[in-house]
Amino acid sequence: MKLQNVTKRNIEIYKINQGILEANEKNDPDYLIRTSQAVDADYRNSGYNRGHVNPRLHHVTADGQNATFTFTNVAPMTKKLNNNIWNQYENKTIGYADGCTTMYVVTGIVPGNNWIKRMNTDRVNIPSYVWNAYCCVDNNDKPIKSGAGLKENDISDRPVNEMAINDLQGKLKHLLKFSGNIAMFFNNCA
Repeated sequence: MKLQNVTKRNIEIYKINQGILEANEKNDPDYLIRTSQAVDADYRNSGYNRGHVNPRLHHVTADGQNATFTFTNVAPMTKKLNNNIWNQYENKTIGYADGCTTMYVVTGIVPGNNWIKRMNTDRVNIPSYVWNAYCCVDNNDKPIKSGAGLKENDISDRPVNEMAINDLQGKLKHLLKFSGNIAMFFNNCA
């Protein structure tokens, strides 16, 4: 992965500047990367795809699109969810921007109880749900439309459950067992 090579090079420059010895495995860029974040090997033969949390297709410029290809922007998704159901929803949300001056989008996951394991070690949490909320405003920054989507990370053919932002906030509060308030947008984009 191109970004992995950039990260390795930055670690090498840091080590040279700090006088860190190569002989110690813990100073090796590959070791530092694989012990601090997910890597390609975690997803190999796991049965899960690397699903974008912030989707590439929601960005106009090549730099913006390329910036989405990081391990900090992916979550394990079933192939059916990532390639079909969630992908269709992401494409659909692009159309929701019609008539908006600006569209604000918040996306996320609900952590699950299962993990992708590698060498008997929990490596990457498998989300139980993925979600998205959007708020469209006019040229006076006044909300003109909003909505949200929630989908279980499973192999079912059930579509994304589209709903109002308030409903998503209530569902997330329950799923996350959160006692406080959840507010995705100022005044719930109302």
